[in-house]
Amino acid sequence: MNDFQKELDDMVVLEGDITIGYDINDLSALLNLTEVTGELSFRSSKLERIHLPNLEYVGELDFRGNTTLTTIDLPKIKMVSDDIFVFGNSALKTIQMNDLQRIEENGIDIISNDSLMTINFQKLELYSYLNFRWNTALNQVNLQKSIPEKCEDISLQFDFVNTNSDLFEDSSTFCFLDLKISNTSNSNLEWLANLDGNNILSNTKVIGEFDIDQFCFLKEKLSQMDNPLRFYVGESFYSSDFSGIEIIQECN
Repeated sequence: MNDFQKELDDMVVLEGDITIGYDINDLSALLNLTEVTGELSFRSSKLERIHLPNLEYVGELDFRGNTTLTTIDLPKIKMVSDDIFVFGNSALKTIQMNDLQRIEENGIDIISNDSLMTINFQKLELYSYLNFRWNTALNQVNLQKSIPEKCEDISLQFDFVNTNSDLFEDSSTFCFLDLKISNTSNSNLEWLANLDGNNILSNTKVIGEFDIDQFCFLKEKLSQMDNPLRFYVGESFYSSDFSGIEIIQECN
C-alpha cells in the first residue's frame, strides 16, 4: 500500500478495480480518489471503519466478510454504475451514503449483517431493487421522500420489520412496490399508511403469510382510494390471499 500511495499522490480518478483484502488496515492511499471506474471491493479486511471522504463515483461496491468493520461512511458518493453488495460483515452497525442518488443498472443487496442497525440512503432516487434480508438487528432505513425515478420492478425484501422500529421514518414513497417479508409474526407494517393511496399504495403487493387483521390499520386509507382492489397481500408475487376491498370489509 505504501507503493500504491506514491502512485496515487496526484491521482483522483482510478481506471480499473481495487480490492482491499486481509492485510490492509489503512486507507490513506485512497483518500484523494473521487472516482473508481471499476469495482471497489473490501473483502475480509481488518478495517473497523471505511471512510472515503472524496469518492463520488464508482462502478461497483462490494463489502464482504469484513468481520471487524463497524461503519461504512461514503459521504460524497453520488452514483454507482452497477450495484452495491454488502454481505456477511458481522460487526457492521451503520451504512452512511447520504448523497447517493443513482444506481444506474441494478440495485442494492444488504444481506446477513448480524449487527446492522441503520442504513442511510436519504437522496436515493434511481434503482431497480432494494434487498435488505437477514439483517436481524436492522431497525432504521432512511430513504428519500420522493418517488424513485425508475419505477419498474421496485422490490424491497426484509427478514422482518422490527415492531415499534423507526423503519422508513421519513415516510418514503415508492412506485410499484413489491414488499416481501419472510418473518411476518415479528413485523409491523404500519408505515404503509404513510404511502400515497392512489399513486403508490394502489400499486403495492405485500408478500408473506399474513393474517388479514394485521392490515386493519389501513382500512381508512384503503376506503379513500379509487381502486383498493389493486392493493393485495399474498404468499407469492403471483397470488392474492386478500385485497384492499376484503380488508375494508373484514375490519368493519
